[in-house]
Amino acid sequence: MPDIASFSCICKSNNWSIDWDVMYNYCAEYLRPKLFDNDYLSIPENYKLYLFLCDSWWVPDTRITRYKRLWKSFPKEWQINELSLGEEVMITSSEGVRFYGVAEVTASDFTKATYILIRRNPYFMILTQRKDINTEIELTRIFNFTYPPKNNIGNVAGESINWLNLSCNLCPLGDIIIKTGCDA
Repeated sequence: MPDIASFSCICKSNNWSIDWDVMYNYCAEYLRPKLFDNDYLSIPENYKLYLFLCDSWWVPDTRITRYKRLWKSFPKEWQINELSLGEEVMITSSEGVRFYGVAEVTASDFTKATYILIRRNPYFMILTQRKDINTEIELTRIFNFTYPPKNNIGNVAGESINWLNLSCNLCPLGDIIIKTGCDA
């Protein structure tokens, strides 16, 4: 069994009246220096951090969907276009279409990327030294590791992340998966 390198930052609160935006920003600002400024855990120079984004479910295959694709489907207030957006890949099935891609994340936009990550769960970040991560072939491999086919529907990708499959396939390549979440 391969070594699994994963990192999880879970925000927790027992206070149901908490301001979630304040909590998300606090968690991101807590984690950012640990990744970018800390000698113990900081990102090595030859590694880059990417936010993996994907439609969480199959959407109808319409002209509007194909026009918006992935990047234009986000709310404008999320300001996703301020990130370094990569290629968008489309997959089709009898259930509709899904789009996926990666956006490069730097220290200066880490909080924004975490904001997106938490609001569009389940997304994750990949810390990698591989140069081919933003190609259609590699993005499709990551998508297939993330959403393996449903057992009873042939080759139709599932709608929930298979974290073990993702980790077992990416971590042996030297990648680290960073999952954030929120748990009240």
